[in-house]
Amino acid sequence: MNRKYWYVLISCCALMAANMGICLNAYTVFYEPVCASLNVLRGDLATHATISNLMCGVVALFVPRFLNSKSFKPVLIVGTLATGGSLILMSFADSLMAFYILGALRGFGLGCFGVVVCSILINNWFNKKHGTMISIMMSFSGIAGAILSPVFSSIITNQNYHVAYIVAGVLIIVFDLPAILLPYSFLPENDGMKPYGYEEKEVILAEDTKKVSYLQPIIALLVLYAVGSTLISNFTQFLPSYAYSLGLDSASGALMVSSAMIGNILAKLCIGTISDRFGAKKAVTLFFSINIVSLVILMFSKTPALQIGGAFLFGSIYAASSVGNVLVVKHVYPGREYNKAYSFVNFISNTIGAFGLMFMGYLYDFTNTYFYHYVLWIIVGIVNILLINFIVKRSKKC
Repeated sequence: MNRKYWYVLISCCALMAANMGICLNAYTVFYEPVCASLNVLRGDLATHATISNLMCGVVALFVPRFLNSKSFKPVLIVGTLATGGSLILMSFADSLMAFYILGALRGFGLGCFGVVVCSILINNWFNKKHGTMISIMMSFSGIAGAILSPVFSSIITNQNYHVAYIVAGVLIIVFDLPAILLPYSFLPENDGMKPYGYEEKEVILAEDTKKVSYLQPIIALLVLYAVGSTLISNFTQFLPSYAYSLGLDSASGALMVSSAMIGNILAKLCIGTISDRFGAKKAVTLFFSINIVSLVILMFSKTPALQIGGAFLFGSIYAASSVGNVLVVKHVYPGREYNKAYSFVNFISNTIGAFGLMFMGYLYDFTNTYFYHYVLWIIVGIVNILLINFIVKRSKKC
């Protein structure tokens, strides 16, 4: 395999480590100390994540329309500076309003090098083993989360969260450097190459591709599926708070997040291979089933060992959501229309998922329990298993 294929994969892996790894998976450890310092409710602080996700969704909806070999690297640079800079500035923030403004800036940056952009890049460069490459790429968000959650937690304990924010911001810039500096183009054709595994007879020309209409019922089903999976995966940000509500210390909460990230990594590495061999439907159904089991364990167990084990299984939701969303949309729209379809599905799921973060925070604030969260996510998981089966059947008729 030509080294430029490796450059693309390495770049996307590093971008996912910075984007989802730091700003979603490892970011959970900041909630408790920041809430305590500002003396605010979890829902109040979670609103800044809502704003961030909303901005990310809006930017990710429009950025793909402007991406080409000339604009690709500058877009990455702008996104990197906005995201890394916003986290560094959060170390100096002393009010909710400051967090809200910086959350918007962070969301803008994340939209420039997030899942939509990286999945389109993989889509451009890989025809063969597409699911496996998406899995490898997405797994690095879990690797970064597993490693950096205890690191940030340790910095917060031994120093303070202000120092941890600066470290997080600098790491984002460092992680994004390979994507910015390595020599490759947005499209392999611009480098005189073809996508990996390219075969003339397998190429789906734009005019032969299933066209996207936002009014199509299949799009509504894809959005509903993506919203459900996104809402469940966002609950990871509340695992440290859940551990605290059980009387466990902050180290146990960080360990639960790390355990979930290890499960995240393994599940993501598996789902792409399973999808390539058995199809997206069977792959996604398997990991949603595992996630439902994890929710039952987390809901009823009280000991640290079982909570950590449940968190490990809960990591499977990332395979069903971040990777699963890509695989399912790719199954329905395998050609160039994927870019349009996925950016729209991602925008809606991010928008609703953003409000879901705020909802989850306030639900605990007013009920003082996470029991209702688990009941809701179990129901959503069952509905999504039914949805994926229906989507695959309906896509064959479209």
